[in-house]
Amino acid sequence: MSAKVLDISRRTFLIRSFHSRGTYEAASESPNRSLVSLKRYFGWAMQRQIIHYDPSAPIKLVGQEDVPPRHLDDQEEQAVVAAVTKEGTLRDRVLIVLLLYTGLRAREICHLRRDQVKLGKRSGTLEVIGKRNKYHEVPLNTTARKVLEEYLTTLPSQSIWLFLLARQKRPCRNVPLATLSKSVLMQRNSPL
Repeated sequence: MSAKVLDISRRTFLIRSFHSRGTYEAASESPNRSLVSLKRYFGWAMQRQIIHYDPSAPIKLVGQEDVPPRHLDDQEEQAVVAAVTKEGTLRDRVLIVLLLYTGLRAREICHLRRDQVKLGKRSGTLEVIGKRNKYHEVPLNTTARKVLEEYLTTLPSQSIWLFLLARQKRPCRNVPLATLSKSVLMQRNSPL
């Protein structure tokens, strides 16, 4: 067996590794899995001093392309809003509408205070403190304004925070919104 290990040259290794890459129709994990196995094998052989040169050392793994997040198309947006309107609470609907139409992060929405909502007759903005404590004003479209106006009338007058935890009646501050409303809402109302 050691004779076979010694006989493998860099050229042979390259030819075999590139040949195996062409035979896989799957993602880059398949050839990478084979290459990692061979690299470990040659590393072991070098530790045992069976070989003096590792032919797999200069060969890099196949790069994986990062898939960007996919945005919802208009039909999917309408389906999510329709589902939350039909079966969700008003709070759930406001959360979804703000996520869809303002582009805010879940954490930014979760940290909104009542005094950060500025609604006029024909306009509205949210004063948001985002990442790295950067302040910016986010304009609200008609849909977001109407839903927020409706929601603000249901909030207790002494409430400082815009969104309270549904069961505990405390602000969702310092609680990941993703583990609360979004995940429950998406499981319960997802039409997709």
